[in-house]
Amino acid sequence: MSSLRVLAFTGERPAMSIHVESVLSALETDISWLHISAMNEPSDAIFRPTNRFAHLVRDISWDRFGLARNLFTRTEWKWRLRNAGDRETVLSSSLPSWPIRCRPLKGHLPWIPNLVLVTSPHEGHTRYHLIPWARKLGIPVLAIDHGMPTINWPWLSYRGSMMGCDACAVWSEVNRDVNVRAGAPPELQIITGSPSIDGLSDPVDFEPLKTYGLDPEIRIILLLGTHRSPIKEIADKAFQKVIEFSKSVKNVQIVFKPHPVEIAQKSSMKFPNDVFVIEESSSFLSLVRHSSVIISPATSVVAAALACRIPFVNLIPLGSGAAEESELQILDDSLGKAVFGPDKLNDAVLGTLVADEKASNAAFTRFGYRSDGKNGARVASLVKHLALGGQAPNWKDPFP
Repeated sequence: MSSLRVLAFTGERPAMSIHVESVLSALETDISWLHISAMNEPSDAIFRPTNRFAHLVRDISWDRFGLARNLFTRTEWKWRLRNAGDRETVLSSSLPSWPIRCRPLKGHLPWIPNLVLVTSPHEGHTRYHLIPWARKLGIPVLAIDHGMPTINWPWLSYRGSMMGCDACAVWSEVNRDVNVRAGAPPELQIITGSPSIDGLSDPVDFEPLKTYGLDPEIRIILLLGTHRSPIKEIADKAFQKVIEFSKSVKNVQIVFKPHPVEIAQKSSMKFPNDVFVIEESSSFLSLVRHSSVIISPATSVVAAALACRIPFVNLIPLGSGAAEESELQILDDSLGKAVFGPDKLNDAVLGTLVADEKASNAAFTRFGYRSDGKNGARVASLVKHLALGGQAPNWKDPFP
């Protein structure tokens, strides 16, 4: 049998590639793969027309006729190829010598893939061009959830359709349940853990953070931003309180890590000069590992904090008005005593909060599944299973 072939497409946001790095590394050497990832952060107009009339035309064109403009430009993407038995090669574009014409990519592929792996099937080029192309050719599509929704937010209705994918590799039990409450088939939500947190099992290394001017001897208060209303407004107000109170506290470093969409939309709140603002996604796990406390809405970032037993202040508790109270209740029941509420912001800055290890362990199992560094290998196993024609519900975790 010829080598299996996987096309990984991680969408217009460069940060999305973090979700497939350990997956590609774990694929057996006799499996070929091509990874296409964005080189630069896009403007919001890439995903939706800013002009109201153009937005209406786009919606009618897509909803009624399945047509959308192809804005793909090959040279604005990073192409990484590993053919079976060969080393990885980085390219600036597809090669004209490749034999397979691919209209969505306005170029050629070296082979027809046995599976397409995506991270953002709900938007952009992935949604409007690549997935329809794969479905037309009968190629299975696997989505890796690019984050872990902890609440069934109103804007998650798109998840109910599975967005044309044949299966979804989800972070956890919580992630699966949210997708199901949005209408997704439960048997196609496959719990693998998140490949993006595999680095949590690596040795502690502060050197990357020193380049930003951070001092390893001083406590780090990590503020993690978000871009969706109303939780963004709730979080920003809490961050302002933290910054104001920290002025009277010695030996603390306040670090703000904005959400990639905040960066793209230029919607991050303004901070004083003594607050460290770090935008690079590659620094995320290092920041988590070295933080004394994390302050954020309990979205996907809570999984990493729970894995490291770091005190976490949840900014969207019961009664916050951030979502339906029934959804907040489910979140609160799942987290239990593993997190603290906004009433502990001052204690967080003072350094008096201590994570409940037993509660954190229990909550992480529900929110993050595994922190053994093998989540990428789990997804790689699922990739091979589906590429060989297996059914998603029949996949077995090779590292239970």
